Amino acid sequence: GYQKKAPLFGAAARYAYEMYGLIPVFTAIEKRQDPAAHRPAAKGLDGVPHYFLDDAGGAGTIIGALSRMEVVVSMRLHALIFAAGQGIPLVGVVYDPKVSAFLRYLDEELFTDLSTLTESALCTLLDRAVEQTRHPEARRAAVERLRDIESRNAAAARFKRSFRRFALSCLRGFGNALRVGRNSLSGNSRNNSIPLPHSTNSGLDNGSRVVSRITHTPPKKSSAARQRWPWNGLVDIDFNVSG
Repeated sequence: GYQKKAPLFGAAARYAYEMYGLIPVFTAIEKRQDPAAHRPAAKGLDGVPHYFLDDAGGAGTIIGALSRMEVVVSMRLHALIFAAGQGIPLVGVVYDPKVSAFLRYLDEELFTDLSTLTESALCTLLDRAVEQTRHPEARRAAVERLRDIESRNAAAARFKRSFRRFALSCLRGFGNALRVGRNSLSGNSRNNSIPLPHSTNSGLDNGSRVVSRITHTPPKKSSAARQRWPWNGLVDIDFNVSG
């Protein structure tokens, strides 16, 4: 688990400082758990300046803090999302498939499994992330790609909500039609009249009415089936016009 691998994060933080002059900043994304996880990683940083952001505030201030970093190394999905949104080179350490799925979705290659993590592997990923800082145009392209994905996901979500409303409307209409049909077949509704829209081609005066007469011919099924679905069978609908 993480406790066995924590010293590797401290070793990578020391490497980042000694090789590139980067000062480690341990930023808590989950305020209740992350501070306790950061201390074991920082034990090996004697003589290396480093800071803890145990309470960086809300998402907005965390994003602001991460946007000032040169490189972000994280196991937290939200930290990786925030860093990617700001175009910060990132290194992911995967403890859950959702982390690797997100990074693959963005075509990010710099990640490794927590279970197989080694100091050399983490430092190599760190080297590659620092190299990305020298190519800001590539990071801007990555941000645009992320925004395009976000836009398409938002459009898909809007379509899904619209389709759901449409489907519910259809189901309500179908349910109302079934109730009307059941009432008509049971004799609860007699000679229900509905207005007929005026049409110059119909030869009918405005205000004429249509009377629907429904004749139900039940199918040859068991009595239990007829009780469950009383409207099944042949329905003959005749329209008589009354002035």
